[in-house]
Amino acid sequence: MLKVLSISAATALGVLVGVSAVSAQSTMSRETTTTTTTTQAPVTLAPDVRTHVRQYVVQHRQPSVTIHDRVAVGTVLPPDAQFYPFEGVAGVGAYRYAYINDAPVLVDPGSRRIIEVIE
Repeated sequence: MLKVLSISAATALGVLVGVSAVSAQSTMSRETTTTTTTTQAPVTLAPDVRTHVRQYVVQHRQPSVTIHDRVAVGTVLPPDAQFYPFEGVAGVGAYRYAYINDAPVLVDPGSRRIIEVIE
């Protein structure tokens, strides 16, 4: 009888250890954090809108702001960078333009990010 009781106790202990392992594993998966990196989709301006944008920024040159970073899509512009609207140009939505390091750029004014370098 003592042997049967010892076997039962050992079995119960084994089950508890198994449950603890499963419980610990379950806790770890609940605490795992997933980080998602998003990339900004490229701006798709219609070819005729792109042409109008290019012409507009050349005709309406504005003072340039100098930054130490490379002028590239995704660069966040400093607070002193001025953004200018495209008056009379349809199809650009809320985007604005600026001159950064003497390069005209298309800017999302909400995030202050360069959306496109206008060439």
